[in-house]
Amino acid sequence: MGRKRQYEYNPVAFKPQKAPHELTIWDGFELWREHHLVDKNGSEDTVTNYRSDLKKLVQYLEEHGKEPLLHLVTEDIIQAFIIDYQNRENPAPNTMARLKSSLKAIFSYLARKQYISSDPTQEITVPRSARKVIRESRVIPVEIRKELAKYA
Repeated sequence: MGRKRQYEYNPVAFKPQKAPHELTIWDGFELWREHHLVDKNGSEDTVTNYRSDLKKLVQYLEEHGKEPLLHLVTEDIIQAFIIDYQNRENPAPNTMARLKSSLKAIFSYLARKQYISSDPTQEITVPRSARKVIRESRVIPVEIRKELAKYA
């Protein structure tokens, strides 16, 4: 992995000029994007990938006759979208994990900052990456893990 790209700070931060019930999903994305790039010094590649995942959600909403407004996105809609996406696309496990992770990152940020009343992704579980599991297995020897598993 290379170094993160440095984001040029823009003193004119994105501030939506709409009432909370008029904010679209794309307005929410721009709020998260600025947080990710400026506050966390995150990667522009992550922004690009998360944008494509959010685009899939917006397309799903439009196909089902729903407006892509932030306050209209509920847990039921997120769950239905994930199931529909899995059935239609049959994505690789890593793709599905990133989709869930991107939705969780964006909507949980918006809920924390109170742009939406509650986080519609709070029930989504993101699978742990295999890389993290391998790292953890180095910390606890296999024999001890097996012994602990008997009692779990």
